[in-house]
Amino acid sequence: MNVYEMEAQGKCIGWPSLDSYDFEQGICHQELAAGAGVTTPRYVADWVVTEHGAAQLKGRSDRERATALIAVAHPRFQGELERALATAA
Repeated sequence: MNVYEMEAQGKCIGWPSLDSYDFEQGICHQELAAGAGVTTPRYVADWVVTEHGAAQLKGRSDRERATALIAVAHPRFQGELERALATAA
């Protein structure tokens, strides 16, 4: 399934796995900075697509969503994100 087919089936967000301003920074983060807000509510995206794959988020728990997002994060950051998820409450 390609991104166009996913978009036709539901809501889809595509993003690069690395920050476009700082290629040393991943786009997926284990936590937000103090005072930061999430600007994309969960109901907006059924799918998230990066160059590393597609994560289906619709109907998943928070932990399942995190696991799916880690799978499409840049490989350089996956280990760090997995460790953070393992220690999360």
